[in-house]
Amino acid sequence: MSELKIDGSLFAREWLTDSARSLDHQHSLNRYFGINGETEIFQGRNFEWFLSKSQNGIFTPFDFLAIGALSVEIPAESQRLLLEDAGSKYENLLGSCREYMITNQTAGDLSWIWKTGNPLELLYSELRSVRGIGPVVCSKLMAAKFPAIIPIRDSKVEALLGCEESMSWWQPILEFYETVKDSLNSFNTGQVKVTNLRKLDVILWMEARKRGI
Repeated sequence: MSELKIDGSLFAREWLTDSARSLDHQHSLNRYFGINGETEIFQGRNFEWFLSKSQNGIFTPFDFLAIGALSVEIPAESQRLLLEDAGSKYENLLGSCREYMITNQTAGDLSWIWKTGNPLELLYSELRSVRGIGPVVCSKLMAAKFPAIIPIRDSKVEALLGCEESMSWWQPILEFYETVKDSLNSFNTGQVKVTNLRKLDVILWMEARKRGI
């Protein structure tokens, strides 16, 4: 698979890891998370706070508030379906996904995340069958439960990277992430503790916004 590019030209990896651009990337994080006196309010900065109030093994109202901070929502009837969880279907799937993640956390790469038939894929399929949960909402809901390994899907970022026509999101963005994840360690998010994958999401989203995408 060819490397992702920023705006169809510069390789995204080079753009992200270029030391000359590091101050710009940090400023994007400062603005988003309100660091160093930045006053513009981005609602997405509340995503992690809501997640800290949720529970790992089940869906809770805090998960819906978290994705609401990312400008998506699930119909009330569908929220109730996930919360009532008849037969513990979603609880069992979430548990299987967590076990799968723990089992593979020392793997050499992230290809296990998009391996056909794995629990994450099964959870994705089950959620997509729920009314009002499209691919973007589904990715954000799954990122709420597995923020270290599931990338947030966003139309602005897709357009920036030229992925808007892609039927698959996890594989290309995670392959890109693997090439830059070490460089993300140096970026600061203040008192808000986020995963490196989330840092990447914010930097890309802010760049797309800056370009008017």
